[in-house]
Amino acid sequence: MTTDVRHVAGNWDTQFFGSFATAELPDYTTVNVSAQYDLTDKVVLTGRITNLFDEEYSDVWGYAKRGRAAYIGVKAAF
Repeated sequence: MTTDVRHVAGNWDTQFFGSFATAELPDYTTVNVSAQYDLTDKVVLTGRITNLFDEEYSDVWGYAKRGRAAYIGVKAAF
């Protein structure tokens, strides 16, 4: 299992609406997790969840990032 915690603070951007001022974006923290499980010697079940706590954030004024997402897959070798 893998966990990725990212905290972003002190990010500045120019607002291209309203006052057009350069302002600091809100701080945010996101958590991503992933895991894999060997079903057999040749078949592996994989999964991951991005933005586990569905944090609302933006790296650029006016552009939101993706919300929570889950992915599941199977890897097989023949």
